[in-house]
Amino acid sequence: EMADTAYTAWRCPSSAFSRISPNFVVMPLDKLLRPAPGIVIGFWEISESGAALAQKYASTTATSNLAEAMPSMTENRMQHYYACRLLAQQCYPDKQVVKDSHGKPHLHDDAAHMSWSHSGKYAVFIGNDHEATGIDLEQVSPRIQRIQHKFCNAADLKHIDPHFHNESLLLIWTAKECLYKLYGKKEVDFRQHLTAEPGPVQQEGRFTAHIHKPDFHASFEMEYSFFDGYVVTWVLQKTNRA
Repeated sequence: EMADTAYTAWRCPSSAFSRISPNFVVMPLDKLLRPAPGIVIGFWEISESGAALAQKYASTTATSNLAEAMPSMTENRMQHYYACRLLAQQCYPDKQVVKDSHGKPHLHDDAAHMSWSHSGKYAVFIGNDHEATGIDLEQVSPRIQRIQHKFCNAADLKHIDPHFHNESLLLIWTAKECLYKLYGKKEVDFRQHLTAEPGPVQQEGRFTAHIHKPDFHASFEMEYSFFDGYVVTWVLQKTNRA
């Protein structure tokens, strides 16, 4: 995830989460969102130390590598690592997270499809009972302009909002990160194999993004929200668009 001083054009209090959907429930971790049947999204605003999160995770998990993992992690990495796993645990109790040969995380026994992300002081998790999914969280920053040539193609640029150039780029980036995670097999060229159509930027909204791979060609409805100097984007559903 990108890390930089938060750009504040969209800065608003965390209570903005509650405007995404009326289905919010306050939970011990932070917020829980159910944007559609079979989909759950957890948000964690991280205030705990990495060690405190690790101990919380250890107290609820039969894990043998906790002691080995902690010394090799920076404080920030430890916070993100355990916050994501605790979110998964909160949304799917008693289900461990395992990774496949491509490094993609899964819930044990494939209880549901999942994805997670983290940036700055937040971690997010999404679970989908029905189909593969992806989520991405980024801080809003003008830094994105320096790397747009690495992930934007001509089709993407047609959907840039000229009034919110940085935010449009972030929506394209986060959508492509979501689809990269959904595909899960790596070997994805963000310029060649992925396109996104964010259009006019709002605080919250939806748009379409596409995967064009020889073995996988599909379109997806994406949903996003800007909050507290961040943007979070997730896959809402597969669509019938070509």
